Amino acid sequence: MPDPATVESSDRPALDRWQVNYLRHQLTHYDELLDGLHGKTGRAAAETLLRQRIYTAIAETYPFLAHECERQLREREGGPPA
Repeated sequence: MPDPATVESSDRPALDRWQVNYLRHQLTHYDELLDGLHGKTGRAAAETLLRQRIYTAIAETYPFLAHECERQLREREGGPPA
């Protein structure tokens, strides 16, 4: 069985990705809010706006994660990778 990942054994991009994912999922009700919009008119627009606001809030609070927030937002919106 492989050893679990540690802070010391992980590269900076992986750590940033994990931190943004943690903040997005654990410190917000992101998934619950989106699930509540299932099948509703305007859901796609609401999802896009919510996602942008959450990533913006994370980037403003943790400026060192801004690049990863931008990367994830581009990826989720179907844009080209940076």
